[in-house]
Amino acid sequence: MSFFVSDPVLLVATVLTFFSMLAVLPTAAYLAYIDVPVLVVLFCLMAVVRELQRLKCFLALGDWIVGRTVNRRTLYLTLVALCFFLSMAVTNDVVLITFVPFSLSLLQRTALSRDMIALVVLETVAANLGSMLTPIGNPQNLYLYSVSGMSIGSFLQLMFPLVAVSFILLMLIGCYYRNDALPLVPIKKENAQLNWHKIAICGILFLFCLATVLRIVPYTVCLIVVIVVLALMDWQVLREVDYRLLATFVVLFVFVGNIGRMVEVRQVLASVIGGHEFLAAVVVSQIISNVPAAMLLSGFTTAYDKLLLGVNVGSLGTLVASMASLISYRYYGQVSGAHKWKYLLVFTVVNIVFLAVLGLASM
Repeated sequence: MSFFVSDPVLLVATVLTFFSMLAVLPTAAYLAYIDVPVLVVLFCLMAVVRELQRLKCFLALGDWIVGRTVNRRTLYLTLVALCFFLSMAVTNDVVLITFVPFSLSLLQRTALSRDMIALVVLETVAANLGSMLTPIGNPQNLYLYSVSGMSIGSFLQLMFPLVAVSFILLMLIGCYYRNDALPLVPIKKENAQLNWHKIAICGILFLFCLATVLRIVPYTVCLIVVIVVLALMDWQVLREVDYRLLATFVVLFVFVGNIGRMVEVRQVLASVIGGHEFLAAVVVSQIISNVPAAMLLSGFTTAYDKLLLGVNVGSLGTLVASMASLISYRYYGQVSGAHKWKYLLVFTVVNIVFLAVLGLASM
């Protein structure tokens, strides 16, 4: 029970799925609901990236860059850019789990604590927007890339203009900070502790996962290789994979599959969503977050390009629109003297601005 209750999205999805199972009783057809390749690739990516986190290579990169910045504006723009570009490869969740605590610690060690809210909010927006570009940037992209059968070239071509606009807007807002001298920042020198041999192995595994996403390597081969190599190198990392996210996917697969077999419900939803995929994805994301929104709406439309744009732009707006945003809020809330209501106000205003601009750009 604690496994389900500790994750609100998983809990709600499980309750909805349970009621859908009362209408469509379980049969062997349930097995056809599950998109196994998506689950396998997601598991492999999470495991490899988690091992890279354990090896402290992301923190080392952050320390190395911070040690070479000379003023406050450069520091903040660099941290925001790091979140933006790294999220394309290691997902928005991982970037925020790594760099939000790093940034909070950095500001606490200097005289820049007053900038915490603004910086964390921009880092969160940057991670959500940067992750739009690639199929492996976030879970909804990986899912829609798989079910749509879209080529990697088409995917990048669709998302690049929006990502480019996002980056320009982020940099313009980041220039709000004064270009004053940066207080002395003690550097941890994490790079002295790096195990380059293991990092190289993880790099190879990551490329292996990428080849699977590109449909070059069979997902079964990828699963076996990743599990065997990580088990031999550091078996504990396999316990730290986000199994709640995987369980959420499984539960939602069943829910969407059952809804699809309810003819009347399917017809109503298809008629409402048809021709309004982008707007529907943005609105539904505000309520149940963009990953469940992508999985739910994909069962009632084949306009995957509009749906893809909608669930990514839909990561902006409310705090629950993207579950990654909750990660930043949780970390900031743990800081002594945190102003949570002020954070929510700033977060909402900034997100509404980005949502308005990118929504108009998308349409």
